[in-house]
Amino acid sequence: MRDNSTNYKEKVVMEPQVKEKITEAMKLCESKMSSFFNYLDSDLPATEATKFKDFILSNTFFAGGVFRSVLSGTPVNDIDVFFKSDDAVIEFKHLVLSQSVRLFKEVTPNGSYNWKNKGPKISFITRNSGSPGDVLSRFDLSFNQHYYDM
Repeated sequence: MRDNSTNYKEKVVMEPQVKEKITEAMKLCESKMSSFFNYLDSDLPATEATKFKDFILSNTFFAGGVFRSVLSGTPVNDIDVFFKSDDAVIEFKHLVLSQSVRLFKEVTPNGSYNWKNKGPKISFITRNSGSPGDVLSRFDLSFNQHYYDM
């Protein structure tokens, strides 16, 4: 009987073109988050902006359709950001509500906090939190099961 509880990492061999596309998706995620951070810097007091940015970097990861879109050459509609725990979701909502300015112009009925300037919007997803493996296991389409933790 094989013990599947052992933690190990398989070496993934990736074709150069695929690696290039994944790198492109990661750079797009980083660029959009950088734009969001610049927005925080311009709209919040310095200490609040730093607190918010540090929280985002420590408690979130990118996952979902951005990778599928870049790999397939289709337009990227949004960049989904997921929280690593339910406690992080609560803290995020507290940070958003405690600001003197409205940071998000759109909050959807399913709990996505959307921010958009140019290009694809960033969607902070509050209804599906957990480790990247947990979140991805709940995706309905396996080709969306990619993530990137900055």
